[in-house]
Amino acid sequence: MKILHLTDYHYSDNNIAKERITKSLIKTIKEELIKIDIVLFTGDIVNDGKEYTDFLAFEESFAKPLTEALNLKKENIIFCPGNHDLDRTKIHSATEPYINTYVKTKDELDEFYTTAGDVYQDSLKPFENYDGFIKEYYKKQDNCIFKDLYSIHYRIIDYKKIAIVCLNSAWLSAIDKERSGKSDKSNLLIPPKVFTEIKEDLNINEVDKKIIIIHHPLYFLKEYNMFAIEDCIHSDFDMMFSGHVHKISTITRHSGSNGIFEHVSKASLSNSENLGCSIIELDDIEENKINVKELTYVYDDTSFHISKPIIYTIPCGEEKDQKIAFRRKLNDKIELEKDNANSLLLVKGKDCDFLSFYRPPILKYESEDSVESKKLPIVNLDEILNSNKNYVILGKDKCGKTSLLRKLQLDCLMNYSRNAIIPFFLDCKDLRSIASVEDLVRSIKSYYSINNKTTNEILSSDNFILLLDNYSPHTPISEIINDFLTKYNKIKYIVCGEYNLSMKIEMFNFGDSLYDRLYNYDLRRQEIVSYIDNRLTTNYKKNEVQEKIIRLCKQLELPLNYWTISLLLLIYDKSSDSYSNNLFSILDVCVDEIFGKKQILLSSSKISFEQLKNICARLAKYLFKEHQDTVYSASYSTVLSFIEDQLNTMPRISVNSKDILDFFIACGMLKYKNGNSFLVFRLNGFFEYFLAFQMTKDENFKSEVLNDEVRYLAFKNQLEIYSGFKRNDVDLLKTVYEKTRNKIDNIFEIYGDNVDDTLKSKAGVSREIEEFSRKISATKSLTTTEIAQIEDITNELDINAEVHLMKVIDPSEINSELIERYLLILGRVFKNLDEVDVPYEYVSEIFNYIINSYCRFGFYIIDEITELTKGEIINENTNLKDLPEFELLRLISDFSPTISQIWLSESICHSSLEKIIKSEIETFEKDISDNQFKLFLLYFLLLDIDLKYVEAYIKKIMNNIRIPVLKYAIFIKLNYYLIFKGGENKKLKDLLSKSIQEAQLNLDSKSDIGEIQRQIQKKRLMARKKIIV
Repeated sequence: MKILHLTDYHYSDNNIAKERITKSLIKTIKEELIKIDIVLFTGDIVNDGKEYTDFLAFEESFAKPLTEALNLKKENIIFCPGNHDLDRTKIHSATEPYINTYVKTKDELDEFYTTAGDVYQDSLKPFENYDGFIKEYYKKQDNCIFKDLYSIHYRIIDYKKIAIVCLNSAWLSAIDKERSGKSDKSNLLIPPKVFTEIKEDLNINEVDKKIIIIHHPLYFLKEYNMFAIEDCIHSDFDMMFSGHVHKISTITRHSGSNGIFEHVSKASLSNSENLGCSIIELDDIEENKINVKELTYVYDDTSFHISKPIIYTIPCGEEKDQKIAFRRKLNDKIELEKDNANSLLLVKGKDCDFLSFYRPPILKYESEDSVESKKLPIVNLDEILNSNKNYVILGKDKCGKTSLLRKLQLDCLMNYSRNAIIPFFLDCKDLRSIASVEDLVRSIKSYYSINNKTTNEILSSDNFILLLDNYSPHTPISEIINDFLTKYNKIKYIVCGEYNLSMKIEMFNFGDSLYDRLYNYDLRRQEIVSYIDNRLTTNYKKNEVQEKIIRLCKQLELPLNYWTISLLLLIYDKSSDSYSNNLFSILDVCVDEIFGKKQILLSSSKISFEQLKNICARLAKYLFKEHQDTVYSASYSTVLSFIEDQLNTMPRISVNSKDILDFFIACGMLKYKNGNSFLVFRLNGFFEYFLAFQMTKDENFKSEVLNDEVRYLAFKNQLEIYSGFKRNDVDLLKTVYEKTRNKIDNIFEIYGDNVDDTLKSKAGVSREIEEFSRKISATKSLTTTEIAQIEDITNELDINAEVHLMKVIDPSEINSELIERYLLILGRVFKNLDEVDVPYEYVSEIFNYIINSYCRFGFYIIDEITELTKGEIINENTNLKDLPEFELLRLISDFSPTISQIWLSESICHSSLEKIIKSEIETFEKDISDNQFKLFLLYFLLLDIDLKYVEAYIKKIMNNIRIPVLKYAIFIKLNYYLIFKGGENKKLKDLLSKSIQEAQLNLDSKSDIGEIQRQIQKKRLMARKKIIV
């Protein structure tokens, strides 16, 4: 907390010099980047309190510019009255004689104050202008108390509640100075009863820091009064600030078991000899240490100069010494635990900080499979930490449970001064040294380096929180935890464990206390986008990376958690080219990173990554072929035995099988399956990767996959990954091409050779698509966050990242799913095999086959849905066109070109195909009239690869595509690009907006371009007004 201590401004009509000095003070503080939290102004706001307008002028000329320049709230300047703030014309002549005659002791002073007779009331009148100004100044604050001789102001600074008491020491100042010739020194009075009332108004137990500000130093009080007031202040306050004397006097005093810091400031802006102020900074950890800097104004260069800091230590008793010593121990743990938390990060480096990267998880009171899960609010971390409840948090593997506990631990350590919570993190997987409650207590004692008495006091208080990671019931440690929490029943706990059915329904034993169960959800797109936005330092390709990561998680069935996102971002950091390459490239780097992260475990052994990958690949094949009944998992002993058998055939590897298996578990490639002791690959994507890797090493296994139609269809991802490993495998390309043709050529025969004619016969322009197109004329691009919010509602991510049985597709049952699988495998294998040594004519043949097939696949979908609809809703005497469902079928038909284009893009969209696409476009443009559908697919395939081609191809698209339903498809695609792909690229957005206008005009020759532009401008105006059209 940084305090700016000012005093004695003495505002008057001649204020030009003071305003210049004020500007210099503000300039210095801003240049030095000093963030002031609060300003304490210890009196003499004005030079004479006779005119109320002078107080208002002071506010305008000093208080307002100061708060605005320092970015302070108005109410964060706290004032107390000084002897210049009173109106001397209102001093009653009878006050001074009465005080001198009847008020000579503490009791008499208190009686004078409490009876509040006429003389007392008269003594308050000189401060009417000051009191009126102060009450007006803080009129919007409900956290202030105003009494005759004091006011109390509560403020929250750095999460601490600060109480500032403003005492009127000038109450009897100069009651008759001219007549009596007395000065204020040693003649002022403050009734001790005032402090009794202050303690009643001030709830000391709810305040972190108590500050008193007073204009006069205490030695200005009469002697009998000074000692009484000093006792009151030193007993109940931490700091005292005063002014008036126009010289620096910084004092620290001892009082009982506590200490007090006293500071007398320079005359802030009025005394020519000692003109300046002070900045006082309280150490966040060692609160008895205070750093003081003096700011002195030098007339020669009209600027303030800051002195070197002086550190003062407040004397304190044994109890406070012990508290500060313990706070220091907690502070020492912060850096240690930051390092532990940083070790969780996959990304390393000096700029990689756990706290800056951390994002809170999605926690709810019901599991994701609950019917009410979507409606439930998210529980935030502050609620968990500040609640009196205990929590058991269940989540999937690698969902961030350890990170959550580490974040809570650091929050407790770093905010100990505010919440006094003492954390202790315990990993149940690493507790071999704890065999009893006594061992656990000793571990806590050792961690904080405290004695037995302090340890017991802490554990018996309600300030201790146990953070328990990797908890599993029915283990020896769970019994110890139960006994520990039974003995120390005031301890709060937050326990994390892996989610499975048994953990969801089982009641755990944690002493006699109750707990709430929370569930960690998969991330939504919104959290993914936010995390990536925070991680990536530049906007370059940020949107592309975000889309790619979400797409990868869906295709590879990777878990939607921060660990996965961090891993994929790590790949981008190390090699952004991998993101432009195939699925294999990304997975390959993932595997290397996972093995590399724990390589120290095998650093003394002579085994390479490639050898480790070979063993993993053999294991994947073994589990796939021999352990389908246990969903590709096996016991530790079974896996160990298998690895031992493999090592017998690998004489160059000298590492023993147990070390290798333990390494696979430690690095996270294998894990124990939920609820049992079987080992399984941690992620389904890794399992598929190693199956593909084994195909590159085992020709027989590859042949089994290609020759078994069911297995072939199930190995969609594995074949894509394999083609990334072996990018020159001509035989694979020929085999996949042949298998696809053998299966679907006969199916597509009915659609003829001319896809344009078939399209015209199946897809007209319905009234529904016309209305749809008129409604969607886009006016702006959405941000990535807005896109994520929309997609989270319309297309919720649902990914099963666990290893699961492969989906079986019956090759004898002809339907759209079967055709889509054959085409997808062909497209992705063709896309990856970019090093095959074959004539261009063969490459062109396959490419054109894929294009033609996706055209016909759109027709097949129309026919399939039509037949299904007929079978479900009509009988022989029903005319399909009479049914309302017919309108839906027509709409699907109208959208079929767009659907075909999207499927094609998902299958083969890749920058390595740009040259081929351009070449085929040139060929088709030689006969535009018969290649409209194909050109539509190719134009937008090129744009999907890179929107930079919009400028070069948009005119061709508009001029060459003439089939009405394709014109509508163009309009829809361009709107999609503007809304979802425009981003911050102004040039692209302007080009797309213009193209959309042209496309809309192209839909209907009767359209008026001027009217279209007016409609768009109207929509933009309404959008600015946040009206949804």
